[in-house]
Amino acid sequence: MPRAYSNSRNCADWNPLALSRRAPFAAVAPAPAAAAANGYAYPDKALRRWSRELLTVESRDGQSVRATFRPDCKTCSNLGVPFGVDYSIELGPRRDGFPIRELACRPSDADYQSMCSCLEDPDGFPREMVGTPGFTGQPLGQALAWNPVVEPAGCLCRQPSRDHKWKIALQTVHYNLHTDE
Repeated sequence: MPRAYSNSRNCADWNPLALSRRAPFAAVAPAPAAAAANGYAYPDKALRRWSRELLTVESRDGQSVRATFRPDCKTCSNLGVPFGVDYSIELGPRRDGFPIRELACRPSDADYQSMCSCLEDPDGFPREMVGTPGFTGQPLGQALAWNPVVEPAGCLCRQPSRDHKWKIALQTVHYNLHTDE
């Protein structure tokens, strides 16, 4: 049977077909039943932790909700410098299905400037980084069906990494509002 990897430095020894016989990577395993049943892309345990540790929610007389999600971010270069980003989500009232009124992404410190994309394009990248998905006017529940290509990186250099953070933020807010009733 051919080996997937050999100790030799000859690339001809590498056989990609041998890799397909390995067990599936844990990240592609199906989500737990509770999270899957509710339409969440992330496990209940993760949503519960993010809701408790990274999310603040303030209700405004039952007429609106403002949620701020602060994920753990690190640059992809410079030895992983931590930086702060606030994902703000303003919603309408529960009776209307929590319509999304406003989405905003703002750096909370200047350390995001250490990301390689910011170093390469210091004028253009900050505008890209704060871009938001186009859910304004839609009920928060519709965001659960959003399935962008995502990359679970700590930085925000590429769009799939930014979409990953937005997806986590939106799903965590939905989870929080529907489990703390």
